[in-house]
Amino acid sequence: MKLYDPISISRKKFSAFRSAASRLAILFALSLCALLFGGAARAAAASKAGCSVWIDRSAPIGLVEKIPNGCERVYARDRASCSVEIAPTDSAGKIGEGTRLFAAAAPFPTISDEIYFEGIRQSWLGLCPENGCQSVFYPKAYRKTLTALFGGPPSQTVRAIDGGELLKATWGAANTVAIVPFDDLDPRWKVLGLRLSEEDVSDPFAIDFDPEAYPLKIRYRVTELRKGGCPGTLKLTTNYDPSRLTTVTLTGTTALSRRLAAQLETEGTDFPISEIAESIRKSDLAHVSSEASFFSGCPSGIPLRHDPKFCARPAYFRVLTALGVDIVELTGNHNLDWGAQAFIDAYGLFQRAGMKTYGGGLTLSDARAPLLVEHNGNRFAFSGCNSVGPESVWATEETPGAALCDYDELIAEVKKLIQEGYFPIVTFQQVEHDYYSVPTIQFAAFYHLAQAGATIVSGSQAHIPQGFGFIGDHFMHFGLGNFLFDQTSSIERDSFFDRHYFYDGKYLGVRIETIRRNDDMKIEFLSGAERAKLLKTVFSYSYFNRTFKP
Repeated sequence: MKLYDPISISRKKFSAFRSAASRLAILFALSLCALLFGGAARAAAASKAGCSVWIDRSAPIGLVEKIPNGCERVYARDRASCSVEIAPTDSAGKIGEGTRLFAAAAPFPTISDEIYFEGIRQSWLGLCPENGCQSVFYPKAYRKTLTALFGGPPSQTVRAIDGGELLKATWGAANTVAIVPFDDLDPRWKVLGLRLSEEDVSDPFAIDFDPEAYPLKIRYRVTELRKGGCPGTLKLTTNYDPSRLTTVTLTGTTALSRRLAAQLETEGTDFPISEIAESIRKSDLAHVSSEASFFSGCPSGIPLRHDPKFCARPAYFRVLTALGVDIVELTGNHNLDWGAQAFIDAYGLFQRAGMKTYGGGLTLSDARAPLLVEHNGNRFAFSGCNSVGPESVWATEETPGAALCDYDELIAEVKKLIQEGYFPIVTFQQVEHDYYSVPTIQFAAFYHLAQAGATIVSGSQAHIPQGFGFIGDHFMHFGLGNFLFDQTSSIERDSFFDRHYFYDGKYLGVRIETIRRNDDMKIEFLSGAERAKLLKTVFSYSYFNRTFKP
């Protein structure tokens, strides 16, 4: 009988284990070699075929549309036939394919309009002046890109935030600026101009923006490292392409009558708008809310008439053409002051001039039909109505006039338009109020339309500027105030017009322009302390409690 020998058995087990382990090690080594040398072989084959691509480590996600078929991505530039790398700052074609443009942004209710670019750069690099660093937040995914843009990694005073939380984090922080990719902007941001010197400011939301002079951008380019090494199908994306951008300017009350008509007679049609015309005209889609019908029977502005029966002589129409008006809202309650024929004449004048109308029409169906407009791939639906009357101003199926508000129908229409790929823009003739504050009935109407999904809800009725609000990222401006009207009291002379920015199927935000009508009816931009005072006043009557809680 064999005796049990635990040592002998252990040796046999160890020998078997060692043999199995050796086989596994050999298999692992072979697999690793196949992976490494196979990848190298494929890269070498691709390189030999003239297509191996190296991408700079700072390139943001999505910069390269895709690596073309038959090409191989390599991670050493000296092995590549083609590279995607940062373009020199003095190279041609700075804006376009391969560009990543960023905005300096602050929460919407920010008074300041600009910030020194050098201050942002110094804060990023930790080269802070004696008064300390500017607090800077940025989206975490862009660390390498912004490091390349600023020439060094972020200092300890700069905070990286997950992209989806950047707005909320900045909104709750004092004296903070965020660096936001242009195409990731949101209407709850205020885009700040970058002050480059005492004379120069570069601002992506300025109507005359020159991207060539804008420093907060980086451009990548495809470079051929070996002849024939870059396929034509290797494309870079951009987040700033003017061919995908649309600006829409909304204005307040326009009535070319009374004192304004008298000035048009004596000073000419260019006089009241000479300082603001270019800003309106350069907008892709410019809107007015016309409350005085143009017709040949309208009396001259001289002698001055003070009665509230409004009309405009056809000669005054040159004011609208000089502004480059594209869209005319007809929700006002004075368009029938001189009867149905005056309305019909004005309606025909708009159509012949190529101006599109909405919110009023020759019949109720016409008045309620949304105006559908497409520009640079962005699709807009303008709807408007009058809720205050009197009944005589509302259109019927037999008579012209303004569209009576049917909120249930309007909400259903907004939801339908969203499904069809439009940005719904709703403008109201709501209750007039003699102060900056917003009556409850007006707020409720705006709130329900914004909650239903309207991109913008804007008040055309106000003769006094009113505040702002958000339902999530849906923008409400309760009243812009007068645009072209003759009221010049201390509370009525100042007002707004809003220039909205849309890019590649997304609403990016709004530039709030502040203006004043002088006693001579000339309109000028407010700036400095006067602009700051108006913004501060109106922000105090605004509603931001649902900015993040739709």
